[in-house]
Amino acid sequence: MEHPHSVYKKELDMPERIAIIIATLNSQETIYRCLESCTTQNYKNFKVYVIDGGSTDSTLEIVSSFRNVILLQSMPD
Repeated sequence: MEHPHSVYKKELDMPERIAIIIATLNSQETIYRCLESCTTQNYKNFKVYVIDGGSTDSTLEIVSSFRNVILLQSMPD
């Protein structure tokens, strides 16, 4: 019979999953460096979400070039 705290211990042994959420609006000058920094970290148990507020520059194309980044578009700011 499994001890009731053994499930909790298994959860503690797992590394923390981190969500990185980045809000953007016309960020073509900075978004590449930001995403490159996020995606080249040694810690790998994370997801990067970019929430764009209706960019009209090349922000969306830059974000889309990162295959491990999830792009969500909101209403225009």
